[in-house]
Amino acid sequence: MLWNYHQLVAETLGEPDGILMFDETGFVKKGQDSVGVARQYCGTLGKVENGQVGVFAGYASRHGYALVDKRLFLPEVWLTEAYATRRAQCEVPTEVTFQSKPQLAATMLQAIRRAGLLPFK
Repeated sequence: MLWNYHQLVAETLGEPDGILMFDETGFVKKGQDSVGVARQYCGTLGKVENGQVGVFAGYASRHGYALVDKRLFLPEVWLTEAYATRRAQCEVPTEVTFQSKPQLAATMLQAIRRAGLLPFK
């Protein structure tokens, strides 16, 4: 499915001098039922708060821009034994390991490059 979306973005916005951009954003969450919720910096509030953080990949060219990938940041504490029950309740796959936000961006970049559909500098 992502392949079809990247193909559509390439057909409508693709340019050899297009660019990829990566950024994070926080989502305030009340409670603790969502995967990845922890006290962490939330840029939309400008402070540490209970929430989730997503890392996003955007594509831009002279024709416009679009989001092309996203990953949920899972704080290190979520991979400790203390969070084993919460990981199971949220159905976090057992093979998930900690990735920093820059590592998540690099993973997205590698996947986009491997797909070879989006032209970018």
